[in-house]
Amino acid sequence: MRPGFELTKVLITVMTYPYPSRKYRETVCTAGITESGRWVRLYPVDYRYRPSHQKFHKYQWIDVALSSESHGNDVRRESRKPDLESIQLVGKPLSTKDKWNQRRQIIDAMPHHTVNELRQLYEKIYQPSVRKVTLPVLVIYLTDSPQNCLERIHRRNRPYEQKIEQSFLEILDADYQQLLKHWKTCPVIRKQTSELDYTDDASIDHLANQIKCYTAGHSVIASRVK
Repeated sequence: MRPGFELTKVLITVMTYPYPSRKYRETVCTAGITESGRWVRLYPVDYRYRPSHQKFHKYQWIDVALSSESHGNDVRRESRKPDLESIQLVGKPLSTKDKWNQRRQIIDAMPHHTVNELRQLYEKIYQPSVRKVTLPVLVIYLTDSPQNCLERIHRRNRPYEQKIEQSFLEILDADYQQLLKHWKTCPVIRKQTSELDYTDDASIDHLANQIKCYTAGHSVIASRVK
């Protein structure tokens, strides 16, 4: 077993579709419940490339050596890095007989909330909070291709960024495009960062003048209020 890893018994409850990965070839997002009753996320798991005696199924117990909570750059409390070579299957998947009785005994014991409870909690927190948030008067959207962004990440070589993959940046880019497609709160200045020369005074002055044009009215109003 690898140093800093602890042998843990986990009931596998979640397995997603395989996702391509440059570093791991392919990963399957996997989660489960430990024998002590805690949710745990296992990453990375190259399920397709595991030997047959390590290919677990949903609702099957496994023994696996897991990293500590603070391992690597993933600070999420539930995330653990598995020592894939340590995986051992423990018995067969839990039965679905008696209305999933074996499985429900474990699942029902975990903290859970109904959709209505979560909706009520959201309304309780969201409405008071949103009233305190000042709406923006201008959005400056600096955009670039996911590939260029990834190249900059590799050049600046910050350790906590090195696990970021291009596929993640592509999803993030699409989400921002969708958000700003329907954005009506305030004007948006879009700038392609690869075409913006920060050392050129004329380019910076042009951007500054754009900002002044959009914010001048708000500055006047703010000064009158004071």
